[in-house]
Amino acid sequence: MPGSYADNAAALWTGLGPDHTEVLHDAPEAVVLRIPRRGLVRTVLRDPLEELPGTVRGILDAGGPRVVEDPFGALGDAWTTGAETADLTVMARPPAPVRPAPPKADLEIVRVADRRALEEAESTIVYGFPYRDLWPYTPGLLLPPEALDAPGLRVWLARRQRVPAAACCTYDDGATVGVYWVATLPEQRGRGIARAVLAAALADHQDREVVLTATPAGVPLYADLGFGEVSGARWHSWR
Repeated sequence: MPGSYADNAAALWTGLGPDHTEVLHDAPEAVVLRIPRRGLVRTVLRDPLEELPGTVRGILDAGGPRVVEDPFGALGDAWTTGAETADLTVMARPPAPVRPAPPKADLEIVRVADRRALEEAESTIVYGFPYRDLWPYTPGLLLPPEALDAPGLRVWLARRQRVPAAACCTYDDGATVGVYWVATLPEQRGRGIARAVLAAALADHQDREVVLTATPAGVPLYADLGFGEVSGARWHSWR
């Protein structure tokens, strides 16, 4: 199951198109991607590796901002020296109906279909997740305009009193659906908006298996929506 998440994550990034994501290395055990607009190299491990393959090490040794996603949590500490490490949880949800969130008159949830809504969702993710390395917000660094036409990618936005409040994305790679960047703006938290936007996204995929990675704070929400814990994961970041 961590492998399903890894495959989905790699497909999401490459699905945003070659103008956004450049494939530097693609092998059964790992994929290495460059996101030129952010000056970032992202590695997704597809196997439970205790050490990085030589080709991957060579790319990462070039320096600069880089991230290694290890959904298996197996990579040894010797390979992550100097990194900021986040402990996460891979979770999965089997195909099943979704219990809808209670309706709220002041809450609107939409599937993004135009550039304005895409930028509202992207900004909400940048400030709500948060992605501090993307502050101040610049449109297109996380979700480029190509996201509107990327096969399998759906972006969801919740507006409260007509103001952007929460957002998330789903990506269907043909085998599994991945959930990414469930985020609520700080001033909008505590109102159940994240649950509402995620429930809407899941309802659109209730006949599919869904995977995600969760922060400790997010685990209770996802468990309430039918996700179960699969593995411990570790994200290693160098700035």
